[in-house]
Amino acid sequence: MYVHFKEKIDRVIAELEIWFNRNDLIINVDKTGFMSLRNRQSNFPVKPQVSCNKLNLEYTAETKFIGVYITETLKWNSHVQSLANKLCKVSFVIKSSNGILSPYMIRNVYFTKFQALLQFGILFWGE
Repeated sequence: MYVHFKEKIDRVIAELEIWFNRNDLIINVDKTGFMSLRNRQSNFPVKPQVSCNKLNLEYTAETKFIGVYITETLKWNSHVQSLANKLCKVSFVIKSSNGILSPYMIRNVYFTKFQALLQFGILFWGE
């Protein structure tokens, strides 16, 4: 099964390399990694050796994709922690500006910063 899985990965990578070459795109291997998604009960993720342009890609257990943190077990802990840190900073700015800015301006800061952070990536969260 592992051999079949590895052959499929190699075939997909080869097709991607062809597509990138046809479209005059370059894969930055230093910034490219791969992740094996697994369920939470599995203690040992499958980590095949994946290479692109004859260079090995680095395995990663967590990555940031379009502003959303994704882990190999598809847990939200890293993303929630990052979001909480950002919201804490915005909350401090809002609280500190009370008495300095008008309520209208504070409301604008809330909607442009706090609520925008909360709503970003909400489609990824699911129900």
